[in-house]
Amino acid sequence: MKAQYIAFLRTHRGKGKRSAITDIAAVERTESYVPRKVTCKGLPVLTKHYQTEGDDLNGTHKHYILHKIVPLSREITHLKGEGTKAQVRFSTTFSELMRVNSVGEIITAKKLKIS
Repeated sequence: MKAQYIAFLRTHRGKGKRSAITDIAAVERTESYVPRKVTCKGLPVLTKHYQTEGDDLNGTHKHYILHKIVPLSREITHLKGEGTKAQVRFSTTFSELMRVNSVGEIITAKKLKIS
């Protein structure tokens, strides 16, 4: 299944703010097998993260080319006790995402039987 959009879960927002999905962007295209060195170029914090995690900077990953990032009209919060569902990749429909009030309420496309 090709990604049509990316939702951004913002974490560690400080001042007692809960983690939340705050923005969304349509995916223009994806590029597979992009070298991490390309992605990390000019981003020393990301380079340090890979090195700290023991990831090989010669490795590759998928790179998403996005259209404009658009703030949601309301945040979709990650409430205490909802577990780590928001920390992993999940697939859902855009209408499902816009219907929920919290990350824990998201029903994945797989559960909706959408292919």
